[in-house]
Amino acid sequence: MAEEAENKKFLAHPCCTSKLDDDWFGEMDPSLNSWWFIPMALTVMLIPLYMVFKLDFFKIHFKENGKKLSWRRKLAAFRKAPVTKFWIYAISYVIFLLLYTYVLLFEFDQHLQALDIILFVWILTMVFEEIRVIVPEKNNGKWKKNLVTWKKNFCKWFKDKWNKMDIVMLTIAVLGFSLQWNDTTHEWARTLYAANSFIFFTRLLRSFAVNERLGPKMVMIQRMIVEMLLFLSILVVFLVSYGVASQALLYPNQKPSAKAIERVFFMPYFQIYGELFLEELVDGECEPEGTEMCPNQHWLIPVMLGVYLLLGNVLLLNLLIAIFSSVYEDIKCNSVQIWKYEFFSLVKEMKDRPVLPPPLIIIEHIYRMCKWLLRRFTKKDLSSSTEQDNGIDQADLTIFEQDCAARFMRERANEQMTGPSLAGLREGLDKLLQMNGVDQGQSPQKFKRSGSTGPQSPLKLEL
Repeated sequence: MAEEAENKKFLAHPCCTSKLDDDWFGEMDPSLNSWWFIPMALTVMLIPLYMVFKLDFFKIHFKENGKKLSWRRKLAAFRKAPVTKFWIYAISYVIFLLLYTYVLLFEFDQHLQALDIILFVWILTMVFEEIRVIVPEKNNGKWKKNLVTWKKNFCKWFKDKWNKMDIVMLTIAVLGFSLQWNDTTHEWARTLYAANSFIFFTRLLRSFAVNERLGPKMVMIQRMIVEMLLFLSILVVFLVSYGVASQALLYPNQKPSAKAIERVFFMPYFQIYGELFLEELVDGECEPEGTEMCPNQHWLIPVMLGVYLLLGNVLLLNLLIAIFSSVYEDIKCNSVQIWKYEFFSLVKEMKDRPVLPPPLIIIEHIYRMCKWLLRRFTKKDLSSSTEQDNGIDQADLTIFEQDCAARFMRERANEQMTGPSLAGLREGLDKLLQMNGVDQGQSPQKFKRSGSTGPQSPLKLEL
């Protein structure tokens, strides 16, 4: 509930932090530094698993609670811990990036090779894993309820910015692979692969959320990108206005072409970074080889360039720097809360991930598919032991959360309605006392009737 409400202060509480550390290390001792899991994960990949725990290779401490755990129990606890899954997935993703880079640089041709097949299967396993997160394993037998559940899972999954990036990069990867084997589309496939490599490497930044110092920096970058896009909306006004005016004076009466539109944006944009194109603006050098376009020298062009650089370089860029400084200071003051919130999302994601990373994750996908088919045809509930032990259905938990939220909103509405009514009652009582000649700062001490002693005689208030 705190995560959905984005209550970072609650998640940064020491009680939540302690529970988060316990979940991160599973049944292992939280005092162990998580960076030690890098060589441990590498060792697990290189030698048989039972050798690591039977020989007690790394001296890992577990929460035994007075019971001595066997090496099999230690192995299961090590494999299921989110910290282990995180480092195994991170190392697997680095290996994938190395393979992707090698294929793109040296083996990208129209002939199908073994590395191309391995790379494409690797990408497909990533696609299947994203589908598994959206599609629930538990089937209640009614397709309408299943459709509602899928819709909720997809909306919740799509909120994550990293999942949106996964949609883009996996779609481009599959499209590029399908275009690779045709002569006419081979270069398009190379272009898609090259552009997608930037997204694949950027996706590696998700792993930085595990670090207390690097995690807030990722949030800073995200906030700064949003501010930069808003800044560009202001910059494009000055850029287009200067670009159109300068091109109209440099190349009067030119024919409509894509080159003319390109120069409207190309020259003003790079002039902000210091590439002034003075040989074309001032000296009037012609374009090379056979082009009839020669720039026309005009006295107003250097003046416009000076004003444009003054507004763009001095005013707008310094404004952007000031905005970035404000974002940095804002996030720096709340860095612990922001990191705990991002770290909670990472722990939650790793707890739901299978043990094996891509491409070996296909083994677990096949196992889960067989279990789903068996449950589908035998109509048996083969849910995990954890769900059976807890005895709490997700639908009941959702109803409980909604009931608590509705009760809280009713109490808040009652408080807001009761407050003004009490204030109005107090104000009316004060006016009544003033009408009877009583000051607000004094309290009535004695009531007596004046005039007749009958039941209709008016009240008179004496102090």
